Amino acid sequence: MHDASHPPRFYEPGQYPTEQSVGYLLNKVLSSILSQADTRLAAYKLTYAQWIPLYKLFKQDGGALNASSAMQHLHTIFAGLAP
Repeated sequence: MHDASHPPRFYEPGQYPTEQSVGYLLNKVLSSILSQADTRLAAYKLTYAQWIPLYKLFKQDGGALNASSAMQHLHTIFAGLAP
């Protein structure tokens, strides 16, 4: 059993390189995926950031899509829609 007065040390501060953190590595993977998506979409003169709203509109289930619900679907905040 573990002694609660001495928490386990998974790493030593100052001895833990940022490049080994899970968050850093996941960010590198995401950056690589987005870069590859941009490369593939360049043939259509689009970027990944431009493609996402078009895809969301395509997948819309026939319902009306106003600016507010579009921003909600895209997980973005548009300053002009703020109360």
